[in-house]
Amino acid sequence: MALNPLYMTSPNLQEFFIDKDTGFPLAGGKVFYYSDVNREVYKPVYMLAGNGPNYSYAALPNPLTLSAWGTTMDNNRNDIRVYYYPYDDLGNPELYYIVVQNSLGVPQWTRQAWPNPLITSTTPIVGDSSELNLIPNGQFWLHTNVPNQEFELIGGSNIIAPGGFSVELPDTLHSTNEIQFIPAQFEEVPSQSPRFMCQFTCTNPSTLDAFKKFRIKFDDVNKFCATADTYTFAFNADANVNIPIAIEILKYCGTDGTVVPPIPIATDVIFSNDQVIYQYQFEFGSNAGYIIDLINNNDYIAIDISFPTNIGFNVLLTDFLLLFGAQVITGFPIQTSADMITRSSAGWMDNPDYTGMDLYLPVINTRYGQSFDSSVIGKIESTLMQWVSPKTINPLSTSIDMPCDGDTYTFAGYSNNGVPYARLGNALVEAYNASDVYTSGIPLTGTGVSFATAYIYQSDPNRLRLTVNTSGAGVAPADDVNTGFAISGIVTYGTSTTGSASFGYTANVQGSGDSLYVYSTFALTSVTAADDTNAPSLNLGPLDYIDGIYAQQGYAFHIDPLAASNLVAGSGMTAQYWTFSNPTTNYYMWFYFNGELDPAVGGATGIRLVLDASDDIVSTASKIREAINAYQMSDIVITAVPAAGTWWLFSTNPGASQNYYVWYAIGVSGTDPAIPGAIGIKVQLESSDTALTTVTKTQLAIDQFQYAAPDLRGLYLRSTDPNSTWDFDAHYRTSNISGFSGAKAGTFEYGQILSHYHVQHPSTLYDNVASQGNAPPTGTVSDNVGLTTENTGGSETRTVNYAVNYIIKY
Repeated sequence: MALNPLYMTSPNLQEFFIDKDTGFPLAGGKVFYYSDVNREVYKPVYMLAGNGPNYSYAALPNPLTLSAWGTTMDNNRNDIRVYYYPYDDLGNPELYYIVVQNSLGVPQWTRQAWPNPLITSTTPIVGDSSELNLIPNGQFWLHTNVPNQEFELIGGSNIIAPGGFSVELPDTLHSTNEIQFIPAQFEEVPSQSPRFMCQFTCTNPSTLDAFKKFRIKFDDVNKFCATADTYTFAFNADANVNIPIAIEILKYCGTDGTVVPPIPIATDVIFSNDQVIYQYQFEFGSNAGYIIDLINNNDYIAIDISFPTNIGFNVLLTDFLLLFGAQVITGFPIQTSADMITRSSAGWMDNPDYTGMDLYLPVINTRYGQSFDSSVIGKIESTLMQWVSPKTINPLSTSIDMPCDGDTYTFAGYSNNGVPYARLGNALVEAYNASDVYTSGIPLTGTGVSFATAYIYQSDPNRLRLTVNTSGAGVAPADDVNTGFAISGIVTYGTSTTGSASFGYTANVQGSGDSLYVYSTFALTSVTAADDTNAPSLNLGPLDYIDGIYAQQGYAFHIDPLAASNLVAGSGMTAQYWTFSNPTTNYYMWFYFNGELDPAVGGATGIRLVLDASDDIVSTASKIREAINAYQMSDIVITAVPAAGTWWLFSTNPGASQNYYVWYAIGVSGTDPAIPGAIGIKVQLESSDTALTTVTKTQLAIDQFQYAAPDLRGLYLRSTDPNSTWDFDAHYRTSNISGFSGAKAGTFEYGQILSHYHVQHPSTLYDNVASQGNAPPTGTVSDNVGLTTENTGGSETRTVNYAVNYIIKY
């Protein structure tokens, strides 16, 4: 192997001088130490003082008198070794010129340019050299003032400056700790005159605090780790009291990585009123055998200065250095402010996500350096300009504007400029998961009219309800192929098990998802009113002024279902049902549990809706809503984990039916069946999965296959008002997603006008007629009561408005 410069031969342990004439020891001789560049000026030399590990250096007499045996000694006649400091006060090289005389002053010999560190030392020495400081912001040119007039730190991690600086405290804090950045005037100590010093203060100390750490962190736990690489860590400190500290290395291998205990490097004391450089040579060591979490990508390595928790202190810290090699630090390397800014702010930018999740996001300044502003994802804005569709082939586009036109995007897809559609899709799912359990995992803007939505039964977690999102004839229920699932259709339209064309009504959930608004999509015409006589639990009734007047309605009514158990008639009994009609056809919807009989209402077409006694109010309302909308529904029961490679099939509207197949992989087992003419949806299972987790993963795979952009064409935007301060009907806001309603983002309200009336007083009528010279109206005054004004207004109630294009940041 090659010679390692970190290993060195042993120097002489004792200095011994001899007389040049006699060859005997130079007893009582004198050694004079001068500056080599000014040989009339004494330059001090030193002896080692103190005890380990807290050594210091004490100046020796100049000239130095030798012992009777010709060796170097201190004033107490102790044998010593002489330490040289071959630098000036600014850290620039300044060597020695040495003159040796005997006790009578007879010259013996001289040494010049001594000791040349490039010749006599195997350890590099750093003053104002060009060594690269691996801590990019060592003098705190950039920092973050604590947002508190008392500069007080909080429990947990306190980021104080770009470049990896933080103060780590227990989450529950008992002491008072403060950070201030103190600007400094010109100083030669510390070297290079730092603009700021970090003042770290602890008052009201408490031993209840488990730790108090000043941390310098570097992303990537493997960054400095090797078997035998040596590094030098240093900082300048001055304190009001002696502060015992410990220097430690922390290797965090990530959320699911190996847990590595802190690695001790050194213990030391920051002495009071003694502004000096504290420096330590160490190895980060190997990471062989550690498991690094490469999925979450949040691993790091850090140098911690652990402060005591049992004493109060005030310490000034600056000139932080991390250099490669075993160095002797005599000062801070020259580093421009621009270098500190670029390396600690721009240079501390988050690593761009390899999947493209950060593409074209704006860069922002943060407490720890620059980062990508992901908060813009999901923001809705308006523009006069035409946008570039994410689906347009335009690789030069840097736009992240998606039109709010209801178009759909697959989670696995990418836009024309490489941005994954999952970036917005994940934001929409996360926003909704935080507010509602019933539709957990479903994008708050839905999965799109051309697709389907899967819901887990809250009362039976082994079951899924799959509903297509648009009505249309000819769509059959989902079909199990080889999974072993029990799949059946929930609705039967007339005598057909396939989907029906629209009945001419649209139903939306409202309130807490337990009631429905139903309005006609046909022109106002005389139709038979909906009737719940034979299913009184539905609590069906017309809409009136109190419920709100919809601009879209020709005919409207509401339904307030109870739990499905209230609709059970019993096996062999005539089923409960309710009726409604459109201008051409009468319908009746009847509820089937187990053996109920079709009521066979004369002159009407039957719609059998299959319910289960475990259906709660929300799922019952959802099923009724989807049946009114003529959406095909399927019931999927999963009681066992399917075999790898098995699959089942479903179809959607509108137009020509689109086929999808849901297939299962277990670990690395199972291959895509690649069904011709159908789109595959993969469900990734593991060997530890159960029937219940299979249900959840199947629901998420379907509902997160694609999402719809919000469709804001022709709509105003209104802020959510959860307390109904201004939006008095906030609780009744509706949605096209079953179970998703109320005062939440993504819901909507139909137009209405404020309930009001117009009054014409009889006296006003008489006065108007008499003023024209005509005879008063015949009859009594009461005959004129009830006269109404003519209709006024147009097709909607609206404010002055201006047309723009709404876009959402994806």
